[in-house]
This record gives sequence, C-alpha cells and structure tokens, in this order.
Amino acid sequence: MNEKGFGQVDVIAFIFVLLLSITIVSVLYHQLETEHPSISSDIPAIDYTAEDPEKLEESGTIETSTYQELEDKIAEKSIPYFKVNSTTNDIEFVTLPTLIQNEYIPTIYSVEDSNVDCLGYVEYDKLNENYTTYLRCGTIYETKGYDVTKEVSGN
Repeated sequence: MNEKGFGQVDVIAFIFVLLLSITIVSVLYHQLETEHPSISSDIPAIDYTAEDPEKLEESGTIETSTYQELEDKIAEKSIPYFKVNSTTNDIEFVTLPTLIQNEYIPTIYSVEDSNVDCLGYVEYDKLNENYTTYLRCGTIYETKGYDVTKEVSGN
C-alpha cells in the first residue's frame, strides 16, 4: 500500500470536523448579529440613550419627489420635538426655523427648484394625534390653508 496521503476515513473525518466548525461559527455569528446588529451592519446604529435620538441625520437633506411627501417627512421628523416640548394646548405648532435650529430637519428647499428655500410650520393636534406640515416655497408652492401668522410667530 501507498503510505503517502490520507485514507478515506481520514478525509471523511476531516470533512466532518470542517462542517462542524463552520456550523458553530455560523451559529455564533448569528447570535452576535442578533444581539448587536450594529457590529456587522452597514447601517449606523442609533444611540437611543441620547435625549433626542431622532435628530437630523448626517446626510443633511430630505429627498422627495412631491410636496406631499416632503410635508409628510417633515411632520414625521417633528414628532420628537413635540414629545420634548409639548405644552397643555390642544393644538400646537413649531416653525421650520425652530426645527432646523434644533437639528430635527435640514434647511428645506423647493421640490422643483433647489435654490428656493421653504418656510412654514408643523401643526400638532393632540386630540387626534395628527401632525400637519404647512409649507410656502417662494411663489412656487404653498400648502392649502397656510397661515402666514404662524410662520412668523416664534415658539
């Protein structure tokens, strides 16, 4: 017999040990992924221990294709502001400059022309748990029901 190399039993034992090792590593990796998703993920982890975890993301823009979509995203990003700054009023509002200054949203530009800044406010109806954004983007766009007195009165 040729004594050079592995026998059939040795090869089968090696494959078994290799598969067992791969299985153990896979289980441990899955467990680590489940417990600490930010370790192996490309998505940045959000620090939920921070006072305002939903503040402005690093990108600094809100990408949308319609004004309705833009209004909805601004309303969504204003929710943490109202959670921290809510009063006893049934209907409250916050201006876009206040949200920008407190880093809840970036500067808002017109969907049609990125050189046109938008002004406005978000209205919060506590009774119905409803957040509504009102925008005015130069002469290009204005949300129906927009009240200019809320735009200029600060919070």
